[in-house]
Amino acid sequence: MMKKEQFLYEVKQFICSKEAKRFVTAELEFHLKQSTEALKKQGYTEEEAEVKAVQQMGSPITIGQKLNRLHRPKVDWSLTALFLFVMALGFIPLLVLSSESYYYSFYAKLVGCLLGLGVAGAVMFMDYTKLSKFGWVFYGLGCTVVLFTSEFGPTVNGVPSLFLQ
Repeated sequence: MMKKEQFLYEVKQFICSKEAKRFVTAELEFHLKQSTEALKKQGYTEEEAEVKAVQQMGSPITIGQKLNRLHRPKVDWSLTALFLFVMALGFIPLLVLSSESYYYSFYAKLVGCLLGLGVAGAVMFMDYTKLSKFGWVFYGLGCTVVLFTSEFGPTVNGVPSLFLQ
């Protein structure tokens, strides 16, 4: 007969996401605890109630596969398409240009877009929730960049271009 720990271990073998494994383990432990308590009230011993509760849960393979499908990360394709569309819109002004700087601008824009796609792809596959504890650091870096740019950035007639309207 299968014990609770073995059952949970087998279910978790089919789940890919580490975060989902924690949630699934907590949820299944809660359900098993409820079932065990109900079976103990019916007169079963602790050991028998646990084994019976695990049997009532069903096949750990089937449960693991279904929970993996349920907790699979999903890609928001409409947002991805919108992102690519906006990047493509950035090339429209370059189509109007017919000067010698066209090739430089085009390649600079292409490199920028490819870097942007790389960053977006990295963020998509990275667990950026772990960076939340560094929120103040990123806020400070952002403020520093804004202040640095306003002080040492481009000027128009001696006035920093950030303050022109």
